[in-house]
Amino acid sequence: MAIKDKSILKEFIKQFNMSLKLVQMYTTQHPNSQQGFKRSFAVMQKLFSESGEVTLTNNEGILFINDQPVDKATPFVDKVLEEFAEKDIESVTFTTKTNVEDLGELLSVISKNTYTVTKEGGADSVLRQKHVLTIRVNILKYGVVSDGTQHYLDGMIISNYFSGKISLTRDEENHFIQEITENPEYVATVLSALLEVQEYVAESDRVS
Repeated sequence: MAIKDKSILKEFIKQFNMSLKLVQMYTTQHPNSQQGFKRSFAVMQKLFSESGEVTLTNNEGILFINDQPVDKATPFVDKVLEEFAEKDIESVTFTTKTNVEDLGELLSVISKNTYTVTKEGGADSVLRQKHVLTIRVNILKYGVVSDGTQHYLDGMIISNYFSGKISLTRDEENHFIQEITENPEYVATVLSALLEVQEYVAESDRVS
């Protein structure tokens, strides 16, 4: 679902980057870091209220929040993209069950040495080892499959459509039919990722 208030996108990037820097300067448990997590989470809650589930995606050097590109001139966006690229992060999906502690764990993972994260199996693996089930890394890729082909409908639109969050225009429906016909494996991959996120949310509910 589209985020109407664009200022929220810029504020989230700002707070996310500042929180990351605080973790890198201090520790996850330091009071300054904790305050940074709370500020970032407060903005994230605004995103949840507008769009539900939130996904940050690095698409060839452009940061998207859900299906909306963030202006490259936005302060700190280049820093966030740089951190994502260093940790081989193409997307981060926050379910509505995400809490401030989970957000702090993600920021802690991103702030780690790149070699350490890679050695531990990647950012998503590290989060699961910490029992964080509400945030998934690289579960969705923004309309690009492994061969680099750009598709008519990006993964976020397909995912949101089958989640009942959006309806498609006539042109999008026609493109979707074409996508299924020409790229059934791609659509299947997106739907598989969607189901995996939903399973993790359900598992999180059972644990809580």
